Amino acid sequence: MLEAAATPLTQSRHRRILEILTRQPEVSVTALAGEFNVSTETIRRDLKQLEHGGQVRRVHGGAVSVQASPLLPIAERLMVESEAKTAIARAALPLVSEGMSVFLATSSTTLVYARMLAERAPIDVVTSMIDIALLFGAHENHTVNLTGGTYQRSTNSLTGDEQVAAIESRVFDLAFIGASAIDTKLGLLGPTSRHRRFSRALRSHARRLALLADSTKFNQSDHYTLLPWSEIDVLVTDLAPPPIQDACQKHGVELIVAA
Repeated sequence: MLEAAATPLTQSRHRRILEILTRQPEVSVTALAGEFNVSTETIRRDLKQLEHGGQVRRVHGGAVSVQASPLLPIAERLMVESEAKTAIARAALPLVSEGMSVFLATSSTTLVYARMLAERAPIDVVTSMIDIALLFGAHENHTVNLTGGTYQRSTNSLTGDEQVAAIESRVFDLAFIGASAIDTKLGLLGPTSRHRRFSRALRSHARRLALLADSTKFNQSDHYTLLPWSEIDVLVTDLAPPPIQDACQKHGVELIVAA
């Protein structure tokens, strides 16, 4: 059954609720009912509609914002768990062999990996991260392709529809992706629907997909499910607690733990 279109008054109330959530982490049904002089049932209906649109998450007695927290700039992320990222990058080197078509996604760990991989045998590299393209471009033996997209200053990378279109025009032997959060049941999580669309496109156009992630990303949460465990072929990490080992075994994910 189709829901009736929201009235201007309802739309105005929705905007006000979202404005309130930019100033505080949570709102209650009772407080909102008093704020707008409407019934609690009306507010519950509002929150249900906003949740359906992915704008809030309902909790007992109210709702919280699902606005993604801004990611740290790459320069700052490189300093976090730097030893683990170096070990992960080194452990992932045997996955790539000469002549392969490889996609390297934007992340601090893939950037560390690219520094090592660029020194090895020639490969065909596609990336949306400008720093990675420059690393491979400094070596004449590699073929380097940079996707299009909207420039992101914090990561010095490209994103958006042009990025996804570039991925969808290719087939990769192997794609490498980073992570902001990994759930032992849900898989790879991320902050925005844009990250979800990118991850799904990359998975569809890569024969194998490898996730490079240090152990601080385990049991973390984020707003969107990017890829379930069943869509990940390889996980390279510095430490794998039993729940991660179990998830990999259950879904047939190759687990590589860096020495």
